[in-house]
Amino acid sequence: MSEARATDPILVTGAGGFVGRHLLAHAAAEGRTLLAATRDPNRLAAPRSVETVAIGPLDEVSTWRELVRRCGGIVHLAAHAHRVGRDREEAEAFQRVNVEGTRALAEAVRESERPLRVVLMSSIGAIGDRSDPDRPLTDESTPAPRSNYGRSKLDA
Repeated sequence: MSEARATDPILVTGAGGFVGRHLLAHAAAEGRTLLAATRDPNRLAAPRSVETVAIGPLDEVSTWRELVRRCGGIVHLAAHAHRVGRDREEAEAFQRVNVEGTRALAEAVRESERPLRVVLMSSIGAIGDRSDPDRPLTDESTPAPRSNYGRSKLDA
């Protein structure tokens, strides 16, 4: 088992998303070494210092093994999002990417036998889609997601 080193890159999954793009810009400006995983590196406007890599199906452990071996930590942002997600086909896509994708990444980390820090970013949708004006949603709210997206983020 090899220990992660401070010089190993931080793997950012979902680097092309809203949070991922901002995280890359901020961390690169701080001089961090980054490895940006995205479906289409050609569409990612990452800082020049960031190495980008195309990833395969998120729900396959093989997609993650080499990336996990190369990194010193992970910020997991990749998700299937921004869809209404009320029909069965869309529900299956949310489960495959959001739940099984997270599980596959965790399995790759476990297989690596490296003590890596993993930050899993979720969504307020895992708790609920709306709140009462008098009672905003917090981390102490009872989860009650109403959409397939929210349920998949809670399951992840």
